[in-house]
Amino acid sequence: MQVISRPAGDELSPIVQEIWHVEFAEGDKVSTRDLIMPTGTLHVVFNFCDDYYIAENGGKGMKLPSILVTGQLDRVWEIRYGKNTNQIGLSLTPAGFLKLFHVPGALYTGSIIDGRQSPWNLSDLYSELKVCRNFEESSSLLETYVEEKSGTGQQLERMNGILEVIESSEGNIAIQTLSDKYGLSLSAFERFFKKTVGMTPKAYANIVRFAVALKQLNEGDRLIDHFYDQSHFIKACKKYTGKTPTELITGTEEITLQHMLKQR
Repeated sequence: MQVISRPAGDELSPIVQEIWHVEFAEGDKVSTRDLIMPTGTLHVVFNFCDDYYIAENGGKGMKLPSILVTGQLDRVWEIRYGKNTNQIGLSLTPAGFLKLFHVPGALYTGSIIDGRQSPWNLSDLYSELKVCRNFEESSSLLETYVEEKSGTGQQLERMNGILEVIESSEGNIAIQTLSDKYGLSLSAFERFFKKTVGMTPKAYANIVRFAVALKQLNEGDRLIDHFYDQSHFIKACKKYTGKTPTELITGTEEITLQHMLKQR
């Protein structure tokens, strides 16, 4: 089994949070059930092997397209892989999604989109990625694609500044403070944020706060320190990971959660 991720180059960091690759084959000791948690990013996934599915209530679920584009995840997703899996993907910032595809990701929150269709038109990129020999070639091709398709702009810079403030505060900042900082009324700020990011600023801050908690869990700290009380913490765990705090601490077989707990 191989799970690799790396950040994009400095010039692309406002657009791409990371580029990642997952590969395993029949016989590898790995669970084919995965849980994908909300991270505040939007995703483009290229699948080159067995079909895979989004499942509900333990069923086989709905088959996912070979080129998958998602908006913001607003809940944990359960994914069922085939016996052989080979995927590479982009995790995009909300402003980066807008610059790359020229549509706000807010239109697709919680949605699954077939990237072969217009206006995405990612089939040619899929064909080029398919013949890449390794992750280095694939990630370089993706960076080149993003560089050619995206640009800079006032809206991108403004939103990136807002996201940086939320992340530097570890999600612990009043939304009124943010709206004052950017010279907008609270209602205008919330509309602007949701239109661009696909969720409210409070929801995004909650995701950031939980991501910090995951990092501190890996370092042996108590996650409860970052939440109002035990019940709020348990609710956040179930919403973002599909697991209870005890299940997270004692270990998990899902590929994505293993990788996130290891990397953060």
